[in-house]
Amino acid sequence: MRNNLGGRPEKLMLCGFGARTDEAERRFQEELGVTAEPLRSPLATPGENNAGLLGYLRSIARNN
Repeated sequence: MRNNLGGRPEKLMLCGFGARTDEAERRFQEELGVTAEPLRSPLATPGENNAGLLGYLRSIARNN
């Protein structure tokens, strides 16, 4: 597995898997050999419909 820069990623950030997040995390780690973890935000739990919005709100927050 390689990214656009030709190197191996250090970890995968998972988002949008809902109740299957634990399964996805385990499978990515087993199959790709890369650490995987759920995406986190101090604003709320990112989901399949709000991760981009939370990232945007975080980027314009006064104390980000």
